[in-house]
Amino acid sequence: MTNLHKKTIQKEDPLKGYTNPDEFFHLASPDPKLWLKWHTFNEKQIPLVSEKSKSLVNRPKFSIILYVSGIDHSQARDTIHSVCEQIYENWQMIICCPETVSGDFLDDHIKRDERILCCQDSGSTSKADLYNLAVKKSDGDFLMFSDEKDLIGLNALYAFAEVINKTPEADMIYSDEAYTEDDNGRVSVHLKPGWCPDSFMSRMYTGSLTAFKRSLFDQTGGFRNGYPGAEMYDFILRFTEITGNITHIPEILYFSRTSYLEKFSKDEYDRSARKAVDEALQRQGMGGNAERLDGLPGHFIARYKIKQHSLVSLIMLTYEHADMLDECLESIFSKTVYPHFEVVLMDRSNSSEMTEVISKWMGREPERIKRVPNDMPFNFSKLNNRAAAFARGDYYLFISDDTKVIHGDWIDAMVEYAQKPETGAVGGLLYYEDKRIQHAGILVGLGGGCAHAHRFEASETDGYFGQVKTVNNYLAVTAACLMCRKDIFLEVGGFEEDLANEYSDVGLCLKMIDKGYRNVYLPHVRLYHYEAKTRKKDAAEMDRAKTYIKKRWPEYFNHDPSYHPELTRNAENFNLAVHKRFGEPEIYREDTVQNIIGKDEKFYGKIDEVYIIPEHQVILVRGWAMTLEGRRFNHVRIFLDGNCLGDGKTGVLRSDIRASYMDDSYTKHPGFMGFFKLKDLISNRMSLDLEFLWAEGEMFKHGDIYNFDLSPVI
Repeated sequence: MTNLHKKTIQKEDPLKGYTNPDEFFHLASPDPKLWLKWHTFNEKQIPLVSEKSKSLVNRPKFSIILYVSGIDHSQARDTIHSVCEQIYENWQMIICCPETVSGDFLDDHIKRDERILCCQDSGSTSKADLYNLAVKKSDGDFLMFSDEKDLIGLNALYAFAEVINKTPEADMIYSDEAYTEDDNGRVSVHLKPGWCPDSFMSRMYTGSLTAFKRSLFDQTGGFRNGYPGAEMYDFILRFTEITGNITHIPEILYFSRTSYLEKFSKDEYDRSARKAVDEALQRQGMGGNAERLDGLPGHFIARYKIKQHSLVSLIMLTYEHADMLDECLESIFSKTVYPHFEVVLMDRSNSSEMTEVISKWMGREPERIKRVPNDMPFNFSKLNNRAAAFARGDYYLFISDDTKVIHGDWIDAMVEYAQKPETGAVGGLLYYEDKRIQHAGILVGLGGGCAHAHRFEASETDGYFGQVKTVNNYLAVTAACLMCRKDIFLEVGGFEEDLANEYSDVGLCLKMIDKGYRNVYLPHVRLYHYEAKTRKKDAAEMDRAKTYIKKRWPEYFNHDPSYHPELTRNAENFNLAVHKRFGEPEIYREDTVQNIIGKDEKFYGKIDEVYIIPEHQVILVRGWAMTLEGRRFNHVRIFLDGNCLGDGKTGVLRSDIRASYMDDSYTKHPGFMGFFKLKDLISNRMSLDLEFLWAEGEMFKHGDIYNFDLSPVI
């Protein structure tokens, strides 16, 4: 076998001290500034987008309203310039400002471009009044509002116009944005979910660059005084009450020169935003109030008034852990303050310890505990469906017997949301025994299956832009603690019994989504879940469940609307994805691999992730490859600019590849990964090469697989 090594760079084991190399990919995140370099519009794309812009059938006019308040107009000039440079040209800008703003500043811009107008009022300095005056002066089809410190991407208006052409029914459109976090130029990238009404009641996540259909503006009553700092939040809360036609552009089109939290940190904004949410709750006819979140200004928990404390049936399957069931029931009955609930135990245990625990609790709570004996083979979905038939409540609360209640008002909080007509399933924040997060909502499609948002992260984390600590809509929540109304459960036909165990909760929740309901995660419903102690997963069963979910709900499997497509699909931590960082990796060419037995085989695969961290001189690579017949390789060697970094780890589990390409045991572990120290080899332009060894004695495939330019980084 020919030795192609020019120079071995790696002298030490970079994985030393880590039991699982996956930890690097789970914890590492690309530098946001670096990520932006490869994910935002650049000048090379201008000719193509310019041609596309001219070919649009519908050419809506955008009225961009810019509020200018400060004495120093240097940043406002940059904002105006970013609008004037737009590739899409059908726009007007209305600069609204109090009379204290210099007339010379206004005249300078009005004279330069006839599309720029001024709206200056001496009778009021209220931002809401000035916005309303500017809207009256506008004649665009869509209204947009910008802050004076921010920049609009070159292609922003074209991107909005393109969406309007593709989705003419869209009444409100918002995009992603980036924030400057400090004076050192550190940035954060906010990749937002699709429209999530309950999430929006918890925080104003749609951001600054949003387009509103002009014809609906008057129906909202316009902007209102009395909400200083939160005029836009109050307006959007009312706007979204009259339309649900809301579209998200998953692209960074807006650049804020203010940090994310700084936008919400002023006491004035916090008070006004809370007032806006309180009033929205009243308009919904539910009543209630917005509770502030410590450490997250401008973020709230909407607490609804419970209209009727109907009976809640806690439905629980027992396993063989009598001590955990005892602890679970103790926490429920000693802490729960909700006045009207029962526990239905589907008991399939034959142990004397379990019988003793159940008998003890039935003696203590004879009116509130019901035991349903069962000798069926274990099938989570069937057993829960059967148990539900014995429940008397208007609400079903499916709960694992290996959970432990933390706060007394947990059922109250779940009923608050479950009572809403549009709500399907309601779930909570679950912790492992060591207080790391076990569940904060379910993401569909991650890792080739389904995953728990922010799993393994510390309990005190805010999550991605406050995601853990705020109310959020997800496609699914875990059945370890899941509430829904009885009528909805019966409407969708209960748990999907084809999903015997794995993803049974996902199937139930997606059936609710299909019926038009919304599923909700509540951060203030907190329990411990000792899943690792009580549950053993069946790999074959998991693979069957993944295949079932993917075939029945491909639209959700391929794109979970609560999760941005440019966030990683290889971990639950909302890291930025890097699979497009140096351009979309192409499928390896189907080159023929020659081997000593004379058999020709085709192979293919993909590089999923490449991290280059120059300041630490580290490279991380992950991907997969296999033969057309599904045979995986035994060895991979990774080269950078022809220099051998070392051998990667092979045989990595990739259930997503197995589900996507063929149902064969050989395709289950086609993945590879490598983590290498680079020492002194970093240069501006690099090529990544791979060698594959399919069996001892066979030849390597050595190709120029990946090329990238690091000049903006080095």
